Amino acid sequence: MLLFDENLAARLAVYLADLYPACTHVRDQGLAGGSDRAIWQHARDHGLVIVSKDEDFQRFSVLY
Repeated sequence: MLLFDENLAARLAVYLADLYPACTHVRDQGLAGGSDRAIWQHARDHGLVIVSKDEDFQRFSVLY
């Protein structure tokens, strides 16, 4: 399942629903305005793949 970060349009989840039925946006998960660390933790806990333009998530993937 894909989790789109805030820096991407929420409508991507709607547009890609036929290819990735379980994709979602951070807003839909109650994470709007949340820290990158909170989003990372949520994704890890729920088996989600983060889709973002934010380099911090790439750094998290190396660190963790």
